[in-house]
Amino acid sequence: MKDLTVNRNTDSSVSLNSASDSFGLANLESFGGVESLNMIEETSPELTISDNNNLRQKEALIFSSVSDGILVLDIDGNHTIVNQAAADMLGYTIEEMVGKHSHKMWHHTHPDGTSFHESECPIYKTIKKNSTSHRNECMFWRKDGSSFIVDYSSNPLVKNGEVNGVVVVFRDISELKEAQKELKIQQDIVLAQSRQAAMGEMVAMIAHQWRQPLTIVSMAVNNLKIDMDLGTEITNETIDEMSDTIFEQVNHLSNTIDDFSDFLKPDKKKESVNICDVMERAIRMTGSGLKNNNIHVDIKMNCKSNIKAYPGELLQVFLNIINNSKDAIKHSQVKEPRIAIDVNEIDGLVIASICDNGGGIAYPTLKLLGQPYVSTRNKNGTGLGIYMSKTIIEKHLGGTLSWKNIGEGACFTVALQL
Repeated sequence: MKDLTVNRNTDSSVSLNSASDSFGLANLESFGGVESLNMIEETSPELTISDNNNLRQKEALIFSSVSDGILVLDIDGNHTIVNQAAADMLGYTIEEMVGKHSHKMWHHTHPDGTSFHESECPIYKTIKKNSTSHRNECMFWRKDGSSFIVDYSSNPLVKNGEVNGVVVVFRDISELKEAQKELKIQQDIVLAQSRQAAMGEMVAMIAHQWRQPLTIVSMAVNNLKIDMDLGTEITNETIDEMSDTIFEQVNHLSNTIDDFSDFLKPDKKKESVNICDVMERAIRMTGSGLKNNNIHVDIKMNCKSNIKAYPGELLQVFLNIINNSKDAIKHSQVKEPRIAIDVNEIDGLVIASICDNGGGIAYPTLKLLGQPYVSTRNKNGTGLGIYMSKTIIEKHLGGTLSWKNIGEGACFTVALQL
């Protein structure tokens, strides 16, 4: 690039080098690039006075049209050029800013209220070290003492190999940050709703899990009472047999309490877990519901390594998927209902697949699945289970959750780094 000069009231001039980042002048298409900005004019005898006037008019037009703030500072940090957007965002007039020290006007204080010395400022370092700088989510201060969040870049102005100043380009991202904050609040609300819905399903599963063992215990005690009422001889063998039956069922109830307590207990930190153990627990917890619907479960699991995960959250994901498969099979009324569960380690990943023959997922739902309130269930679905499962796997555990129709049903796959 040729040396380009900036006209100023002092008749001094500096040149711009081509150093720039994605938020700098040279590469910003919205600014038209440094050469298109024409805050400069080339000192060439070929340019007429009319040409120079046209260049100045074009410069003024572009500067007044750009929505991002542009500030040109000299080597002492004083403003030499200020566009209207910069002045408006900072609460000054252009006249109030030109010739005044930049750092003292709008970059003097840290977000926590402590003083921000100029020597620590990346813009100051741009001048001293002849290097570009880009900063995200920094604080600029307005004339009225209020502050706002910006992304900004600073690029050195160079003449004959020496830095003569710096160009600062900045963008107010306060509205963006507020929108991100609101989105986070909405996501937290949805996750809380999903958690509550999951707890409701847990209560239903507890009822399924407890019904059969309680019935067995009740029958054993009732048979014993009948024998006593009828005067039937009760042998030690009979008592031992009934005791074993009752203890076995009580132990099953106790294990069920442990399973569901672990699920409801919030995970505070990641633990080293074996994904096959978590899957086995999910199968055990949903076992009664699957058995009551005559669903055969094919299980193939091979886990040699542990992963760092939140076991309760991972369990919730598997429960959501298995229950969705169970509901799909119930709705489709398939003759030979089955769910295939496969867990294996491949190329540094542990991959868990849960596939069913429940008829698959309708195309509109398949495309939108994973968004809040989109449900695979035809009725009575909250539309939060898969959304929360996706959030847990991708945002909390750094993995992927994918789904597709395959054969006679749908297949959900969880992939996590070992």
